[in-house]
Amino acid sequence: MENKLQWQGVTQSLYQAILINVWSSIAASLFAVIGVFTLGLGTVLSILASIGIVVAQVLLFIRLGAWKELVQEPDKKAIGNIRTAMILSVVGVVLGLIPVIGIIGGILGLVALILQLMGYSSLKKSTTMPTNAKVGAGKVFTSQIINIVGVVVGLIPVVGTFIEFILSIVAFVMMLQGWKLIANSAE
Repeated sequence: MENKLQWQGVTQSLYQAILINVWSSIAASLFAVIGVFTLGLGTVLSILASIGIVVAQVLLFIRLGAWKELVQEPDKKAIGNIRTAMILSVVGVVLGLIPVIGIIGGILGLVALILQLMGYSSLKKSTTMPTNAKVGAGKVFTSQIINIVGVVVGLIPVVGTFIEFILSIVAFVMMLQGWKLIANSAE
């Protein structure tokens, strides 16, 4: 019973950090679209949203560490990959704000997405996780694939930004659904 309560507490706090991350990321994408039409306002709002992303990812990193302590050995490595991805994401977001070296931030973001894919791919095939947690990890995995497609399409000038924004919303909804399943999966 105690483990179930710990699982619920940790995964609910992870879900809350995911919510902060999702809303900050949606805001950053929206502000990037606004930035196409406005010179300074979109940039300022995008920076503020990026700060929200960094805060959320630091929270995720910390809470993933607590979750890692609750899972069995085969799943610890997968969660470790996801935690490493959070570090790369934070560095990527910060570097992305610097005009000259922002491309390095984008590359780190892509590497972070790949590490997350590896982690969630392992979790969705886990033999020790509750069933709903595995289904949730599968949804998060799929959301990351959509995110990668969005990032690549986002490189297309002007139109890519709009398509990336739409794909990011789809991915974020799927991510929320996945993490909700994980959060409610204690057996």
